[in-house]
Amino acid sequence: MTDLLPGVPPGDPRPPALCRLCGRRLTTALARQWQLGEGCRAKLHIREAPIPRTGDVRQDALPGL
Repeated sequence: MTDLLPGVPPGDPRPPALCRLCGRRLTTALARQWQLGEGCRAKLHIREAPIPRTGDVRQDALPGL
């Protein structure tokens, strides 16, 4: 038997989303967006979206290329 998420219609094509910290199923759209459950997000005190990095990432060249 599968557990249906509240607010998600049966046959939803999205795969089940799991919290990155505790591995529990995510139940809200916001939790799916953050990939963190509400409890884990509260533990981390995250209140807004992280600012994306700007500029190039420094990395070593791949050998043989």
